[in-house]
Amino acid sequence: MKTQRLLSIHKASQILGVSEATLRIWTDEGQVKAFVTPGGHRRYSESELKQFINSRQKVLGFRELAQKVASTSSVYREISQQYLKPGWYHHLSDESREHLLHLGQGLFNLIVDFIKNPSRCDEVIQAARLKGEEFGSTLAQLGLPLTDSVEVFMYNRGYTLDFMTKIMTDSIVQNKKVFESLPSVTHIMDEALLCLVSAHQKASTTSSGDKKQIRRSK
Repeated sequence: MKTQRLLSIHKASQILGVSEATLRIWTDEGQVKAFVTPGGHRRYSESELKQFINSRQKVLGFRELAQKVASTSSVYREISQQYLKPGWYHHLSDESREHLLHLGQGLFNLIVDFIKNPSRCDEVIQAARLKGEEFGSTLAQLGLPLTDSVEVFMYNRGYTLDFMTKIMTDSIVQNKKVFESLPSVTHIMDEALLCLVSAHQKASTTSSGDKKQIRRSK
């Protein structure tokens, strides 16, 4: 007879894709069976965890994943600074750097919000467009060419999409609807990019017109 494999609460919570606190609650409620060792530690059967996953696909979906994403979003600032390495970035004032990081964080948080509440897709898209416009006008005002501005945004877009894909793939608790949200996430980012380009072109045209007007008045 094959001996069943028993796992610690830490490993069990990783398999389920939830926090240890959540797993304790489920155990206390009787939703997940646990064996208690003589030392008072909880142990979980790997086979029973798999059965629980199969029976609870609808429960372990967007909300648990969104909690995991939200808990990790705080690292965005540290990681985002790794892709903002071009020479021009280091010549910016602290205030300008902070503003760019704030815009990137805001767009990232919108994606997290969408994963939490996919029914708010239209609202998130509209907010992402506004973020894109602000990105475009800000980078134009900083004197960054459109090509470089798009490159900055694509770094941000790539990081966000890679992060979302990784966190979804790493979770053993997989939900079809979660993976179906990826095209919508891409669409949201693309809408922001289109608005960035439009706003940058508009800001650059206005700036050029102002410069010409200044030259005429001299």
